[in-house]
Amino acid sequence: MLTERIYLLFEIMALLACLIRLGKLRPQLLRWFLVLLLLVNAVEWGTFFRLYKINNSNNWIFNLLNAFQFIFYAGIYYRLLGSARARKYVAASCVILVLAIGVNIAFLQGIRSFNSYTFIAGCACTVYWSYLYLMQQVENMETPGFTNDPFFWISIGLMIFHAGEFFLMSFFQYFSAINEFGHFFSVFSVCSNLLNAILYTCLTIAFFCRRTPQNLL
Repeated sequence: MLTERIYLLFEIMALLACLIRLGKLRPQLLRWFLVLLLLVNAVEWGTFFRLYKINNSNNWIFNLLNAFQFIFYAGIYYRLLGSARARKYVAASCVILVLAIGVNIAFLQGIRSFNSYTFIAGCACTVYWSYLYLMQQVENMETPGFTNDPFFWISIGLMIFHAGEFFLMSFFQYFSAINEFGHFFSVFSVCSNLLNAILYTCLTIAFFCRRTPQNLL
């Protein structure tokens, strides 16, 4: 039911905001979020209408989407960070994550089971990348009004979302193993709706911000 997936409306809201503001988005790096949001909405709404089920499972499409999202965020933060050392950390963690995803699909959880191990690792990486950017902004606070920076809001949303998902998904495999996944899912559904609402609200705010980060001028 749509009431159980209210986050779908927040995803549509972020996509519409991106489309409305597309010609005015600055820096142009923000425009790449249109690709991400189109994919997210296509996967989420397609799943809602049961378009991607293979052998009664749609986990495969989320495994691919999550891998794409983590690589996408790594690319964004690699471009945003001004420190060469920080960019090396982003690049190295992304390469390790991609290799881990490949190993997980090939030898551990497979493509048809939800790749919880590498999703948790991806959440940790995204929180770290967001943290690096926020610390960069704090260190450059001589420039007033940094909350008008669109990537400040994006980083806040990503950090909250992925920190929450990291905590929730840490219990995923345990409850699956003891055949109590139904009890876990009822809690996960409520928390996931809230986390998604926060993330896509932050993205929507970001698309209406007007300040360009100094390193992208």
